[in-house]
Amino acid sequence: MTRVFIAIGCILTVATGAVLSQPDVLFSTALAKDKVIDYAGNDKAMNAAIAAARKSLPAFWKRFAKPAKDEVGFSIKVRISDGNFGEHFWTRDVEKNDDIIHAVIDNDPKNIKTVKKGQRIRVNSSDITDWMYWRGQKMHGAYTLRAMLPRIPKSQAEAFRVRLAPLP
Repeated sequence: MTRVFIAIGCILTVATGAVLSQPDVLFSTALAKDKVIDYAGNDKAMNAAIAAARKSLPAFWKRFAKPAKDEVGFSIKVRISDGNFGEHFWTRDVEKNDDIIHAVIDNDPKNIKTVKKGQRIRVNSSDITDWMYWRGQKMHGAYTLRAMLPRIPKSQAEAFRVRLAPLP
């Protein structure tokens, strides 16, 4: 069985500074813990979230190409495999020129040895498993995060829920 690891806390990097001028303590605490959650490769809820994120990816690229003034923190989540393991990493500093995508890994690997936090990588569009950006104080996208909410501590889940915008 392939095991998949997904990090949630790296959203802090995307969310702090320019986006959240004065984030509440609960939200900051929930995001600061870069917890990796282990999912089986056949987890129905997570696979449905990934499928929905991939289906809506054209809407993300449209916003990415022409963001509104208050839209920032554009990020994609990518799956990277290394032997029997696969990990999903949020990225930052996304660049897209035609069909060529580059981004910087934004969390520390748990098991994957082929990448490290801060490394710039070329991304195959088939490896994108989620996307997100901020509009004002609301996080758009983040399909896999939504699927994780039942598996994280209640206070952290609530901190995320209040920041999540409705899905498109």
